[in-house]
Amino acid sequence: MIRFFLGYITFAVAALYLNSTALHAKTIEGAEAALSAKGNASKGKRIFNNCLSCHAVEDGGLTRVGPHLKEIIGREVGTVEGYRYSSALKTASFVWSEEMLDKWLAEPRTFLPGNRMTFTGLEKEQERNDLLAYLKLVSTSQ
Repeated sequence: MIRFFLGYITFAVAALYLNSTALHAKTIEGAEAALSAKGNASKGKRIFNNCLSCHAVEDGGLTRVGPHLKEIIGREVGTVEGYRYSSALKTASFVWSEEMLDKWLAEPRTFLPGNRMTFTGLEKEQERNDLLAYLKLVSTSQ
């Protein structure tokens, strides 16, 4: 009888967790998936190879010339511990969403003047969408 109740409780907790996770995912996807849904993560990974000299996405969050980008989507700007941010990023106040990343990737210098990133941006919308699909993938997995 005790096994039955423990099994039932385990099932109920798992069902609640999966349901809340699905609702959270729908909320995020409904608000932000438009850009990454238009992209191809495999192509985005190839584009990200250009970023590897400055940024990492592996577990452990290595900091290189730039901060790690693991789980960047949903992270408050300028909060990677141990990274020395520019004044522009220290004083900025927003959360990295797909839309904010898209604007940053299009023109980092004009998006947030005074940042130290030397990357000039990705002009092509599809390349940004592909890169966002990859960043979303590494932000939600591994």
